[in-house]
Amino acid sequence: MARGARAGAGRRPLAHPHDGAPPGLTVAEIHERVLSKRPADQFPSGAKTGWWAKTVQLDLEAKGVIVRDNGSPLRLRRRR
Repeated sequence: MARGARAGAGRRPLAHPHDGAPPGLTVAEIHERVLSKRPADQFPSGAKTGWWAKTVQLDLEAKGVIVRDNGSPLRLRRRR
């Protein structure tokens, strides 16, 4: 499987974690979205979705697409 196809599958739910308003979504809530929207052929039985979600999260943070909100638990939201 192409690495880009998996990244794209993980990127869609993460690129729009919320409408941009605080408080955003927790990492666990985003992971649930990734699981519910994952293509079964790319992530059979949800295998490795957590790993891919984390890599995509870090990539989108580095590009400024999503930001972390202060506090606990960690929450992410789309940059306004």
